[in-house]
Amino acid sequence: MVLPPDPVIATDLLLPFRLAAAALKIPAMIKKPSTADLISDCDRVRAEHFARSPDRPASPRAARRRQVQPIEVKRAKGRLRTAAWRKSADDAKRPQGDVVASAVLDALLLMDGIDDKAGRTELRVADLVRTVFSELMTAGYDRKQIDYVLKRRRDGLLRDRGVFFPPSGP
Repeated sequence: MVLPPDPVIATDLLLPFRLAAAALKIPAMIKKPSTADLISDCDRVRAEHFARSPDRPASPRAARRRQVQPIEVKRAKGRLRTAAWRKSADDAKRPQGDVVASAVLDALLLMDGIDDKAGRTELRVADLVRTVFSELMTAGYDRKQIDYVLKRRRDGLLRDRGVFFPPSGP
């Protein structure tokens, strides 16, 4: 028969740390231990209370130490990554956000009804969007990439306002 775990021990998440602190047995009134003694005590407690199972499967990815690179090398690699990203955007015919914003502003300013005498601006959203897309496609950008840039901007605006949408891809 298996007994249920002790509810006090099962709910005490700090128990291993309390055991480790008790195992160190460093009274506050006694002289402060040397650094070497404190390190050896910590290692002893770690080995006694926090030893890992030898049957545990090994990680397929071993942690490797990276060599420290000179700052010039880091900057050169960053420039290379940026150039590769810009080239891939150019190859995909993806407009940048400022190009899309400029096209939207141009289309808005060129719309009929913007100079209404009564001060009312009659905006036709479908005409505006059609003009933006035709202007960008005439400039050589891909329709799907324009959609992607606009959706990414919309998702960013909604995320800033606390509304979450999954990321949209091209």
